[in-house]
Amino acid sequence: MGYITGISGDAYPYDSRIFGYDWDPIEQPTIDYFTISGQVQNIYELIHVADSTKVPVFEMGSAAVGEAFAGDQLIDYQSYIQELIKMESPFLIYAGEFDSQDGPKTQEFWLRDMEFEGSEDFWSQSRQVYWNSYPTTAVGGYWRESPYFSYLTVPKAGHFVPNNNYWASWNFLNDYIQHQALQCHAADGNCETTATKCTYMDNCSGHGTC
Repeated sequence: MGYITGISGDAYPYDSRIFGYDWDPIEQPTIDYFTISGQVQNIYELIHVADSTKVPVFEMGSAAVGEAFAGDQLIDYQSYIQELIKMESPFLIYAGEFDSQDGPKTQEFWLRDMEFEGSEDFWSQSRQVYWNSYPTTAVGGYWRESPYFSYLTVPKAGHFVPNNNYWASWNFLNDYIQHQALQCHAADGNCETTATKCTYMDNCSGHGTC
């Protein structure tokens, strides 16, 4: 990622559509809220850091913390996911398509390496289209589903999915809160893509059938 950032002129790792300086004005109100707003001392008291000896008390990011946790980046956390599967506790894994650092490409790498009952069927299935049902009908993502979890790629979003694609976030969180799984909100009740893809593949200049 450092190489990509360097040769691109500071493309933002968490959203490849923008540069680092494009994110600064989006981030600044949060920094101001915790550092120069008229309520700073009251905020610190409410979150129990008023007696902190750290200078400055608030930082948006800390190189020292990053260095301290550098070793943790090498730890394989698949065992925690396996525990959720064993407990049959449904969960959602999602990523914004423009997140270069923690997006679909990096998530899929460790997911494909993980074995669980039905994993081959999981990866052989076509992704379904996830439709937002509220406030208007729109494509909110593309997902695969196992008995244990759903894996969703969110379009028009980087790392901060709710900031970039609020309504997709609202819809899929609503689904998990109410149903513990993603729901098909297509007007015709069909979110499958296989038939449509086969229609085009079967008409591809006579080169085989789907």
